[in-house]
Amino acid sequence: MDRKERVLVGCTAAVMAALGLAGCAARLETNWLNEELQYFVGKNLSDIEKRIGPPDAKLEVQGSMVYSWSPQPFDCRLQLTTDPDGTIRAFHWEGDPTDVNHGCYHFSAELDLNR
Repeated sequence: MDRKERVLVGCTAAVMAALGLAGCAARLETNWLNEELQYFVGKNLSDIEKRIGPPDAKLEVQGSMVYSWSPQPFDCRLQLTTDPDGTIRAFHWEGDPTDVNHGCYHFSAELDLNR
């Protein structure tokens, strides 16, 4: 293998490693956000509101309430489904949990149970 080929192989390996680490970090943040939200299942909606503020919208669906947060300028949406008494039963979120400036990272930071 000549010098050009070694450099190309080395650069390719470095790029693949960087992409792999970025993907791993995204999976870790996704799992972490899911774990943080799962902690609140079975608890009252007020426990979440104390950390991330009141929802932007709410909607009654078949006897349950669905609460949504979509803070701007973040490209993130969080939905919580509660019983009529406010007990959280399910959650769903969309966005990038690793994007500090525009994604769901701010929810991760506010829901961090270690703070």
